[in-house]
Amino acid sequence: MKILIKGTDKGDILIEEGIIKEIGKIESKVDKEINADGLKVLPAFIDLHSHFRDPGFEYKEDIESGSKSASFGGYWAVCTMPNTNPPIDNPQLVKYQIDKAREIGLIDIFPVACATKKREGKEMAEYYLLFKAGAVGFSDDGNCILNTSVLRNALIYLKMFNLPIVQHAEDSNLSLNYSVGWGFETLKSGLIGIPESSEASIIARDCLLALETGGWIHFAHVSSKLSVNIIRYFKKLGARITADTTPHHLTLDYSYIKENDYSPNFKMYPPLRSKEDIEALWEGLIDGTIDAIATDHAPHEFESKLDLIEGERGVIGLQTAFSVVYMEAKKRNLDIEFLIEKFVKFPIKFLNLKNVGEIKEGYKANLVLFDENKEWMFSEDLILSKSKNSPFLNWKLKGKVLLTMKDGKITYCDL
Repeated sequence: MKILIKGTDKGDILIEEGIIKEIGKIESKVDKEINADGLKVLPAFIDLHSHFRDPGFEYKEDIESGSKSASFGGYWAVCTMPNTNPPIDNPQLVKYQIDKAREIGLIDIFPVACATKKREGKEMAEYYLLFKAGAVGFSDDGNCILNTSVLRNALIYLKMFNLPIVQHAEDSNLSLNYSVGWGFETLKSGLIGIPESSEASIIARDCLLALETGGWIHFAHVSSKLSVNIIRYFKKLGARITADTTPHHLTLDYSYIKENDYSPNFKMYPPLRSKEDIEALWEGLIDGTIDAIATDHAPHEFESKLDLIEGERGVIGLQTAFSVVYMEAKKRNLDIEFLIEKFVKFPIKFLNLKNVGEIKEGYKANLVLFDENKEWMFSEDLILSKSKNSPFLNWKLKGKVLLTMKDGKITYCDL
C-alpha cells in the first residue's frame, strides 16, 4: 500500500509497504493521501513502563484496550510489566503477550518479565528462557527486590544478555500503603506521608551493586530530589544506571490531592511529592540523569479506587502523557526535540532497535502527526482504557496527537 502524507513540517512523506520511501516535494499516485498541513510529524513513541493486566486482571485492562489507549497517545510500542496473574515468569506467557499484541495489530509489546519466580523476591527467574521468548528486561514491579544477594547475582548473570533489572525502588517498611509523599502540607492535612528515603535508600543500595558488578539497573518512576542526586553521583562514577520518571511526577505535587478533595485518582506509587522534587526531576531530565519519560500506566477498576487511604495505587496515563509533558516543557522553553529524546530515542537504545525512531528514508513508518495548537479536554468519554483512574481527567490540554501510524498502518486518527 502507498500512502502520501502531504504538507508536514518536514515536507511530503511517501510510504510504501510500511517504509518511508521518499521525503520532499512529492506528486505521486497513491492509495491514500493525508493532508497534514500545519502539523508536525514526529517519530511515534515507545513507553518503557505500562501495566496491561493481561493475563489475569482483564477487568482492569487487557491487551486490546491497552493497545487502543497507547495508539491514541501516539505510541507504537509498549513495555509491559509482569505483575499479572499468573506473573510473567515463564516463556509461554512472554510469547502470549507478544502474539496477542500482533494479533490485535495496533502496537508491539516488549514484555518485561519477572526478575524472581512469582515476583516473590527469593529466587531468580529463568532468565535465559525468558530472554529467548522475547523478554527485554526483568522486574518484580509492584514489588521491590529487597534481597540484596538475589539482586546482585541477577545483575551479574544478566550481563551476558546485556539486559537490565528494572527496579521498583521501594522500602515497603517505610512506605506501607500510605497515600502521599512526606511533607509539611500533607501532615497539616492529617495524612501520614511516604518519606523520600523509602525510594532513595533502595536506589543508593542498588547503585552500589551496579557499580560493583558492572550490571545494568534501570530505575522506574523516579520521584524525588534525593533519588535524582544519588543517580547523578553514581553515573559520574561510571555505574551502568538508567532511569525514567512519569508525566504525573513532572507536573503534580501533593497539593493537588487536597485541591481535588482527596480523590483516589491522585494515589500512586511513588507518591506525589513537593514542587522542589518536581524541579529536581526536570533538572535530571535536562542534564541526562533521567533518561526517559514513561507513563507507568496502571489501570484499576472503579471499586478499587473508591478511597484515597484504602484504594489501590496507580493511575492511567497513555492517552495524556505526551500532551501533559509537552505543555510543561513549553513553560520551561524546552523544544519538542528534547521530548523526542525522552519518549523515543532513549527507549530505542534501551530496546536496541534498528531502523525506527527517525523520519528518514528507509526507516519504518512509525509516525505521529501532532498539532501543537490543538486544545482539547481529556473527558471520561475519551478514555479508551477499561479504567478511568486518571489525575488529568477534565484537564484542558494544548497539543494533541491527531494520527498514529505503525509500520505504515494508521492505528489512530482524529483528522
